[in-house]
Amino acid sequence: MVKLYIDAQRCDTGEDFVLPDNIFNLNSQNLTEVERQQEGTSITLHIPASRRNDAIMGFAADPHAEVRFNATYHHGEIECDGVVVFGGVVHLEAIEAEPIANGSRGHSVSYRIRITDGADEWAKQMATTPLQETPLEYSATLNGATIAASWEEDSVVRFLPVYRDEYLRSEEQDTLYPPQRVLTVGDYHPFIAVKSLVEAMFAERGYAIKGNFWQSELMKSLLISGCTAADNSLSAARLMSVAGFCAGRENEATAEADYSGRVYLSSVVLANSLGNFVESADKSLNEEFFNNGNSLSISEEGVIYRPRVAASVAFDIYLKYTTDYRILSRERLQGFDSIYVDAGCDMQFGILNPYTDRRGEIAARTNYLCMIFDFAEGEHYRIEWKNTAGVISYTEITARATTVTSVAGSAADCRLLKEQADGSFAEAEGDWAMYDGYVEECGTREVEVTLRTAPEALSPQHAKEFIRMYMYGAEPHQRITLSAECRLRPVFTSAAGLGSHLTAKDILQHNATQMNLLTALQQMFNLHIYSDKQRREVWIEPHDDFYNDDCHDWSHRVVLSDNLSAEEIAAEVGAWRTLAYHSDGGGAVSRFNLKQQTTLGEWSAKTDSYIARERNHRQTNTLFCPTLSATKVFADAPSAALLSVGNRDADEVGDSAVRIVRWEGLLQLPATERWGFPSNGDRYPFAAFHYPAGKSGEEGAALVGDIPATGPEESFTLCFEDRDAAVGLHAHYDKKWRVEALRRKITLSIRISPEEMLALRDIRSDGPNICSLFRLEADRQTNLFRLHSIVGYDIEQGVARMVFVHKD
Repeated sequence: MVKLYIDAQRCDTGEDFVLPDNIFNLNSQNLTEVERQQEGTSITLHIPASRRNDAIMGFAADPHAEVRFNATYHHGEIECDGVVVFGGVVHLEAIEAEPIANGSRGHSVSYRIRITDGADEWAKQMATTPLQETPLEYSATLNGATIAASWEEDSVVRFLPVYRDEYLRSEEQDTLYPPQRVLTVGDYHPFIAVKSLVEAMFAERGYAIKGNFWQSELMKSLLISGCTAADNSLSAARLMSVAGFCAGRENEATAEADYSGRVYLSSVVLANSLGNFVESADKSLNEEFFNNGNSLSISEEGVIYRPRVAASVAFDIYLKYTTDYRILSRERLQGFDSIYVDAGCDMQFGILNPYTDRRGEIAARTNYLCMIFDFAEGEHYRIEWKNTAGVISYTEITARATTVTSVAGSAADCRLLKEQADGSFAEAEGDWAMYDGYVEECGTREVEVTLRTAPEALSPQHAKEFIRMYMYGAEPHQRITLSAECRLRPVFTSAAGLGSHLTAKDILQHNATQMNLLTALQQMFNLHIYSDKQRREVWIEPHDDFYNDDCHDWSHRVVLSDNLSAEEIAAEVGAWRTLAYHSDGGGAVSRFNLKQQTTLGEWSAKTDSYIARERNHRQTNTLFCPTLSATKVFADAPSAALLSVGNRDADEVGDSAVRIVRWEGLLQLPATERWGFPSNGDRYPFAAFHYPAGKSGEEGAALVGDIPATGPEESFTLCFEDRDAAVGLHAHYDKKWRVEALRRKITLSIRISPEEMLALRDIRSDGPNICSLFRLEADRQTNLFRLHSIVGYDIEQGVARMVFVHKD
């Protein structure tokens, strides 16, 4: 018996009340297109006007009714033999009146109502919720410590080094020893853990994510690039035309460090001073220079920037200088390696030690510089030499730096021994190194670095002063020569700089909704997303892993007297199918595609059937773009692979593309390489969209640079195509596409009760469900099938019209 309830009150249904046959409709396509889960299933019913129904419907037939039915929420349920088979929100669509059939005067009045079920509220909400509104817990101050801490295992946000696509300066291409490019905060970009982000999206709505794929190492490794907003009321270009400038120096300047290791960048200070950091913005002196609106003033009182309009402004400080140095440790040189701009803007970047420690590769009869970094006056050391013949000899050491000569023959080992209080010698515990003989403890080093300050709110009433600037980090009396190529420029942006406070919302300013992210992930891995409202669970698995091999024999349930049809699935798909990303991903990718006559990240496959439609069915990722990695970016770690972003040939400043990469952790660099700021160690943070293990400079290898990258032993890729010995993501589609090209779908009638129909939707049920295998006998042949869809159900007969697809 069928019963209808609205707001828990039973309705009169009338004698000829019939349920529509789409009450149990199911389509597996909804699992692969998450946006469809906003729609749900709607059924339309007619119920007669009666005293009971009139009261339930708020006397809607009365034009003078005080309250409209659709003004408030109403819930309806359909019950069949005690089992609730459908439920959802109720809407009154129309009030219908038909003449009474027997000729009597008057009309028969009925209510046409619509009940909608199956729509997931989380899907509706995600479709309209900006990504930045995701309640992801993160709060940090942007500095070196924050960047280094982000490389730990449980970090929600990781700061990864990026290489901004640019043309090399002439000296970088032609000089044997180019200026050292120093890592700073500006070389790192925030990336957010995809797993944490999506879990926060669902947790906000009371759902937990389940599935083996979701707990996999691949899922844990995925990161997407963060995006910060520029919230100025005027565009950056407009602000630059009103209040922009480029200022530099007219000449080099040299100064000596004071007792505290400082030199001053101010005309106000006379001793140990280089003068103002910049000396002019006059275009007649240099074509690069300009000073729109005379916003920048340079005088004996210092450098002052006063914009004509209110704006959020950061500053790019391009430093190029030569500094005296002393070798401080195996990792660092001591020299001018920090700059103080003003309160709250103190930037330390460090100068890496470029010299290789040769202790593990001592050659016979060769001069070396032995350095003991924690040497104290009066201490006595000796080097113990031992060659392969077993001959041992010693060299006495009584200074921090000593030139020594290795023993004759094939040398195998050397040890540093330290004299103990009793006159004996034991192996030294402190840090020491053995450098090539030409290396000196003190020397000069050219340094090049671009630093960006945190943005500030400036206006005609609130100016920025560059009067208290100084450089420091050196020893007293060390000298520095500031190049005439130094520059100072404003950057009209609210993007984070050194010292900025960051929250998740600050770095999730993408022009995208939560649904856009979910759809993009679904397209990459051919994900099935199944929602269980009762258990508040969402199951996420790739197509091949979503289904199981639990087999149920339904041959006896087939209604042989009903029609059976078998259709070629290939008739519904394109002759060609393509998987691709949103855009080319920047200058490096564009040049690679042009040179190799390929499209990075794109895969096409032909449907092996002549009945397929003559078209290319293209599935393009709506959010992500491909990314190439580049080596030979930093001279001190040339094998480090950095994500290449931006386009040197584009007019736009910055990089607005959304990138997805795999995080592989901190990787060991070769013995001759060192990573700089902020860790200053022998490991570097590695992530990539595509990584060709051991390949670089080879024809077709997808890597920028002519030396192999330091990375994992095996190649990997997030490209859809196979590339550089890595299997592409098309593998998640291969089996499904093969079935669609070669198999048929059959439509037939199955005897099944309402309770069993409900259980089909529950993937945790012990019986048959949408993940199961079904054995069916059709046309005197028994085969295995997957349930594709339910297109109708006769609740009186207990017969469902179902569509099955041959198992691959």
